[in-house]
Amino acid sequence: MSSITIETSAVSPVAGWRRFLADSLLVGAATLVCQALGVCTSILFRLLLDPAQMGVWQALKMALGYANYANLGVSKGAAREVAIARGRGDHVAAAACANLAFTANTVSSAVYGLALLALATVILIQDAGPSARAWSMGLAAMSILVVLQRHVSFQVTLLRARRSFGVTSLVNLSEATLTLCAGALLVWWWGLLGLYLATALTLLASLALVEHNSPRLAWSWDRAELRRLLRIGAPMLLVGLATTLAFSMDRWVILTCSTRREFDLGCYSLALLGTAQLNGMASLFSIVAGPQYAELFGHSQDTRSVARFAARVSEVVAAAMSIVGLAAIVLAPWLLGSILPDYRAGLAPLAARVPGAVAMALAATANQHLLVVDRAWKALAALMPGMLISGIGGWWAISHGQGLIGVAWAMTASEIVYLIIASHLAFGGELRLRERARHWGIALSAVGGLAIVAMRQGADHDMAAWGGVVFVLTSSPILLCVWQGAKSRNRRCADSN
Repeated sequence: MSSITIETSAVSPVAGWRRFLADSLLVGAATLVCQALGVCTSILFRLLLDPAQMGVWQALKMALGYANYANLGVSKGAAREVAIARGRGDHVAAAACANLAFTANTVSSAVYGLALLALATVILIQDAGPSARAWSMGLAAMSILVVLQRHVSFQVTLLRARRSFGVTSLVNLSEATLTLCAGALLVWWWGLLGLYLATALTLLASLALVEHNSPRLAWSWDRAELRRLLRIGAPMLLVGLATTLAFSMDRWVILTCSTRREFDLGCYSLALLGTAQLNGMASLFSIVAGPQYAELFGHSQDTRSVARFAARVSEVVAAAMSIVGLAAIVLAPWLLGSILPDYRAGLAPLAARVPGAVAMALAATANQHLLVVDRAWKALAALMPGMLISGIGGWWAISHGQGLIGVAWAMTASEIVYLIIASHLAFGGELRLRERARHWGIALSAVGGLAIVAMRQGADHDMAAWGGVVFVLTSSPILLCVWQGAKSRNRRCADSN
């Protein structure tokens, strides 16, 4: 009787469903406003910059994103430990983790910035042409921006771990508003240089806001505790780095294989714009649910409870993202095609990338569950097939004349495969058969329906062939998961007999 009681009650978060829903509504309202401002900002930037300039900016943003991994996972491990310590009620340990991670994050981001500055200098010395000057100036700007960005991101991560979603929502709103107002003006005046200045101004404003609303962090150094956080955070770092690499493979393929890399990447940025907005919508759920997984695990030490809670969250994500994804496939190409005719080559890839973005949103719940319950290596293993599919598929698409649409469908196929494998590894041994059937049915219906609509939208690009590729790549892991599940059930039945 006691086990049944625990199983039923543990599905709810530690703070209760009412607090969870209130936080979700707060973050959701802020996210919707930021999404609207972000769309306006992205369109304005593309009106003011040509596709080649936008391609340079998209590549530099990858360098900015990779700074998240410069501290070797200490901040990721600290964020997890802060939330788990809060679940136990140990606020002293939570503060000690935060201070140590602050020190490691500051030092590592400075080292990463110096490395970017050195790379900018080497490029400028080797080639003084206009293209080299543009890349060199951009990398030099990134060397400063990464330090600001990493400090702001770290503070926001700690605020989310403490469930201070009001402050983080305010930070997001101020960033979106300032980027739109100051960014459009500065880009209009100075082009790419103005975009760098606008980014710096936005980060400084966000830094002031988080510092004002966060507990004061102190410099701290504890070698033993640092090693412990590294052991916890290093697998999470590898998962995050592999995720970033795997799902930026389309950009790397275009940069390395396309003969017009800046122009093609600039056009493809329409697809990146669409997926960024969908990822922002999905973050509405992951931002709130992520700390709740860790708190629930710290409170109950029951992996099945976390898995059942994550599966419930994924069902809500599937319902919401299906509606948003359908609107993106149907409306976004029509709207952006009329506003940004120079970027028209990126419209078909935009529709093709929507099912993959929704698959990633659903996979995020499984990925967060694996990281919280110390199964990061499984999360890393789930990424490897997708990375191979996106890289090889994208290269094949460009080399065989399929262009950007082929690269987009290769990415979508890789993300659907990742969803299937990650969900199986996270929930396969934790949920009952009925719960797994419900989870798979909702997830695959959402993604599959959007894939069919996207293929119909791009029928003039020979989507029948790509539909066959997607079917083969996705059906094989499904059959494998079903077969393994049947083997596990038979083994359990044999053991019980």
